Amino acid sequence: NQRRGMTGFVEADFDERKRIVYLTGFASIYKIDMDNDQLIGTLDLIDLYESQNINGWSPTGLSGVTLSKEKDKLFITSGDAHSFYTYGFEESKWLTNITNLGGYFITDAVASPDKQYLYTVNEKSDSITMVNLTSGDVVRIIRLS
Repeated sequence: NQRRGMTGFVEADFDERKRIVYLTGFASIYKIDMDNDQLIGTLDLIDLYESQNINGWSPTGLSGVTLSKEKDKLFITSGDAHSFYTYGFEESKWLTNITNLGGYFITDAVASPDKQYLYTVNEKSDSITMVNLTSGDVVRIIRLS
């Protein structure tokens, strides 16, 4: 699974048990049936902003999508909003914790093999942000310059 980031390049994660691929769009995650390639749903980040009356950086330029280890949550990063979002499958809704990643122009995101941490590459701020996927909190920002 080669990761490239931002909307010019597709990002995806796979729930092989449920046979669903979660694929990034510009401001949406597309749920696609892996057996028949049919679109079965869309998770729109704009809905999250509208439901909470959030004004600010638009949740566009999606640069990463990662399922939790238990596959009960979906973590999404936005390059334009410099933020990290969580969708809860058990709750069937966006969870309210929106995390500012402290980096500018996030171009990629990758989870650790144990899915405990998410790392984002922040191109314009020359840094990497480390996020704890259990709490949703930024653990640290690693400066590269």
